[in-house]
Amino acid sequence: MSKYDAVNNPKHYDLFPGEQSIDLIEKCLTPEEFRGFLKGNYLKYRLRAGNKGDLKQDIDKADWYQSKLRAAHEKEWPTDSRIDNIGTK
Repeated sequence: MSKYDAVNNPKHYDLFPGEQSIDLIEKCLTPEEFRGFLKGNYLKYRLRAGNKGDLKQDIDKADWYQSKLRAAHEKEWPTDSRIDNIGTK
């Protein structure tokens, strides 16, 4: 199996080895903002499922965002972990 797949690890989101755009987005946002980002993407994929292509892939991607959202609700972020706080101390 390839390390890339359209739902869990799309190649077009790779920024650097081992880091995708969602990782950088998470670092740039507050926990609340990141949860909003995840919720918005979950809703987007559910609402448009099948309109741009593969229905199953869209539903799977919505489920992926929902899973990330659940994990984000359980995660504790240090208050100084955001990227805009780097070098401010």
